[in-house]
Amino acid sequence: HQGYVYTYRVSKTETGSWSAETAPGVHRRLFRKVHNLLSAFQKPNQGIVTPLQNPVVKPVKAGCSPGTAAGRNPWLQPSRAL
Repeated sequence: HQGYVYTYRVSKTETGSWSAETAPGVHRRLFRKVHNLLSAFQKPNQGIVTPLQNPVVKPVKAGCSPGTAAGRNPWLQPSRAL
């Protein structure tokens, strides 16, 4: 879904399971490992979809061209296995 941000509040329960807060009325799912939670929520239609109110603009540093190692945002890099 281009133009949408998927946001989840992830927490560990008192019993050691992981859960994600989703929209009201969505069944709470528990996971033994955070990796399993992340895998499940990578699929579409798993929670709240919110249209962006303002565009996200990445500032460009002087002397760095987009795509260079110094100009890359670590939050936008491919994820690594936990």
